[in-house]
Formats: sequence, C-alpha cells, structure tokens
Amino acid sequence: MSLAIVTSVDDFFYTEIEKISKRHGLQLSPLVLRYLSGLLAKFSTASELKLTHPTEHKDMTPTEFWLEIQKLPYSQQLQALQFLGDYSLFTTGFFSEYTKGSLLDRDYFQAIGGKAYYRAGEIKENIAAEKSINVYFSLAESFRRFSEIFSEIYDQTLLHSSDGAIKLFERWQQNGSDHLTRMLFENGFHIGKKPTAE
Repeated sequence: MSLAIVTSVDDFFYTEIEKISKRHGLQLSPLVLRYLSGLLAKFSTASELKLTHPTEHKDMTPTEFWLEIQKLPYSQQLQALQFLGDYSLFTTGFFSEYTKGSLLDRDYFQAIGGKAYYRAGEIKENIAAEKSINVYFSLAESFRRFSEIFSEIYDQTLLHSSDGAIKLFERWQQNGSDHLTRMLFENGFHIGKKPTAE
C-alpha cells in the first residue's frame, strides 16, 4: 500500500480520475484531467448545487435553463453552457441514485449535459482568435464514461462511513457490478467472488 500526498482537493481528484480512467483503459489528456478535477473540486465546496435564472435568480430545471441560455447574448452563452454541462456531469456521477425513476433520470442528464458541452465547443471554436485544444468536445464525446468515473469516486467516498458501505453492498447485491465487486473486495468485504480485471 502506498501513501499519496496531495496538496489540494483539485490534486486529489486529479489523481483519482487518472487512476480510475487508466483502470478503464481511458487515456485522458492532462487538459481533460485538470478540467474534470477542477469541476469536482468546485462542486465539492459549493454550498448549493442548483440552476438559477441568469437575471431573476429563480430555480430552474435543466430544460428551462437550456431554453434560457438561447436567449442570452452570444458572448454570454459559453459560460452558461459550460455550467449546465458541469452541473449535469456532477449530477449523473454523484446523484444518479436519486434520479432513478424520475423524469429527470441519468439518461436525461447525460443527453442535456453532452449537448451543452458540444454547443459550448462550437461557440469556443467560433470566438477563439487562435484555434486551441477544445476540451468541450472531449467532454461531450465521453460524457457517459466520465459520469461512470465520477460515480466510482462517489462510491469510494461512501466507504468511509458504515451506512455508506452498507448502501454499496446493497447496490452490489442488486446489480453485481464489477467496479463495486472490486471496491468492496479491496476494502475487506469478502463477498464470495473475486473481482474480475477491468
């Protein structure tokens, strides 16, 4: 067992995302890794996670927010689209259990979040004086896989409480997922089967 020393929340998430993505056979660029770790660091310290109207400060659904973005001046759309993509990605990774059975389920957030990132990529391409690496297209293209990485990070945080570990075990009983099998096995839960290599 090795001890990793990190100096910030951002660095911690960077290391975790890199480790999990390698285990899944994903080769992420440093730019994408830094973006994803920054996103998690930002939302981990946010007091509230919600979409609000740009001027009226009322709560909105992602669809309402998307429609409102279209009314913004072109120059302001990029930031709003980025936030919608970030919000959707975080929600699918950390709150997917709470969206099950809802009209706003994981598939919905993945669709609208991927669409928001893709549109942000198009806007960035149009306004950039110099063509540079456009992280938004990578986020749109691999949204579902990044969501799975975030889910795995969320599951790891649950292992640090007895209630959370029980919830993970109950989920493993329901779906027997490989990543839950490995995670429980590595943390001393002898569940009768060894994890398969991912």
